[in-house]
Amino acid sequence: MKKIQKHSLSTKTKNSAAKDKHVYAELNALSADTLFFRGRVKLGRGYRRPKKYLVEAVECLRRAARKNHAEAQFTLGACYAEGLGVRKNKAGATKWWHKAAEQNEVKAQFWLGVHYYGIRYSNYSIKIMAEAAEWFRRAAEQNFAAAQYNLGLCYAQGRGVEEDEVEAAKWWHKAAEQNDSEAQSILGVCYANGKGVTRDWAEAYKWAILAAKRGDKRAQYMVKMTPQDVLADQIAEGTRRAKEWREQRHEDWSPLRMNSLCGAHSIQT
Repeated sequence: MKKIQKHSLSTKTKNSAAKDKHVYAELNALSADTLFFRGRVKLGRGYRRPKKYLVEAVECLRRAARKNHAEAQFTLGACYAEGLGVRKNKAGATKWWHKAAEQNEVKAQFWLGVHYYGIRYSNYSIKIMAEAAEWFRRAAEQNFAAAQYNLGLCYAQGRGVEEDEVEAAKWWHKAAEQNDSEAQSILGVCYANGKGVTRDWAEAYKWAILAAKRGDKRAQYMVKMTPQDVLADQIAEGTRRAKEWREQRHEDWSPLRMNSLCGAHSIQT
C-alpha cells in the first residue's frame, strides 16, 4: 500500500512539473503586451482572491519586463515595493523602476524621485537629493502633476537643487493648472506672501478657493482667515477668476460658503 502511495505521489509530481513546463512554454510564446495585460488582470484579481493570482501576476509581469516592456517593469517594481506576489524588496523595486524610467516611463521616474527623496531622512547626502530632484524633473517635464509639485518643493527647500522661489512657484503653477489641489493651495500662499511671484491677493484667493473646493484643509483655512485689509473687490475678483477657471474646464461651480472674514495674518510656507 505504501509503495502504491509513493508511486502515486511521484506520478503526481511529474505531472505537475510537466504542466508547469507547458505553462512556462506557453508564456514564453506570448508578446510583451499580452503578458503585461495578463499580469495586470491577475494583479487585480489577487486583491480579492487567493494569493496564487498575485504570484501568477508577478510571473507574467516579470516575463514582460524581461522583454523590455516599460509599464511591466514599473508595475513589477511596484509589486516589490508593496510585497504583492513577492517578498517586499526595495532593491528589487528600484532595479525595475530604473529600467522603466530609462525608457521614459513617467510613473517610474516619479517613484524613483520619491524613493531617493525619502532616503534623506536616514542618510542625507547632496548626491542622493540631486538624484531625487533629477527624476522629479524628468517626470515633471512630461507634465506629471505630482512630480511638478514635488520638484517645486525641491526648489523651495533647496533639496538637490539651488533654492529658488521663482522656480518653485513656476512648477507649482504647472501642477495647479492640472488641478492638483496641493499645488493650488501652496500657490495661493505664494501669491498671498509674494514668494516667487508678485503679491496678488485676487490670484491668491483664486487658487485658495480652487484648492479648498477640492478639500484642501490649508486652503480652506486660508479662505476663512483672509486678512481684513484685503479689499472686497480683490476677493470678488479672485472668486470670478476661480469660477472662470473651472468653467473653462467644464467643472461645476458653486461659491464656497465660509464664515465671515476674520484674522489679520497670512499663512506662511
